[in-house]
Formats: sequence, C-alpha cells, structure tokens
Amino acid sequence: MPTGCTHEMIERDLDVPAGVAAVRAVGIVTPQDYHDVVAPILAAAVAERRGLRILCTVDEAFTGMTPGAVWDDVRLGFAAMRHLAGCARWSPTSCGSGT
Repeated sequence: MPTGCTHEMIERDLDVPAGVAAVRAVGIVTPQDYHDVVAPILAAAVAERRGLRILCTVDEAFTGMTPGAVWDDVRLGFAAMRHLAGCARWSPTSCGSGT
C-alpha cells in the first residue's frame, strides 16, 4: 500500500439493499484489503449460514492489483463459490460511453 495511505483500497459500500454485500475497488488492491474487507464478508455469510450476494464496483480510480491480491481474489473466490447466491461486477469503464 502506498506510504501514508490509511484507507482500504477495497471499501465497503453500505448504500445497497438488505442482504447484499457491496464493495468498491479503488486504487491498487492489496492482500491486506482482502483480509480486512472481503474475508469478513465471506466469514459472516458462512457463520450465518446464508447465501452470499455480493456486488463489486470497479471504480474509475482503480489502477490494479498486487500479485498477492490476485492470488487472494482467486483463493477467496473459490472458497466463496459454494456460498454464492448471486454476484455482479460493475465498472463505469465497462459500459459504452456513447461516443
């Protein structure tokens, strides 16, 4: 994480309907982001024995992932697969700009 940076590069987004966990990827995502933000979301769903419904927004300020974060994404993705009730990814750059 860049020096002086005190916030996660994966942030919880709380402005979503009940039962949906939402995160926003910003800047450079690191393994610490998965440990601090994503893993607790998965652990809560497993502990509560409920399906995980997750929305991941890839912010315009997202610039990439460290190799360790890519590995955590794959590892946690496989661990979450059997608990997923639904998932979606949204990015402002994945939509056509109309020009």
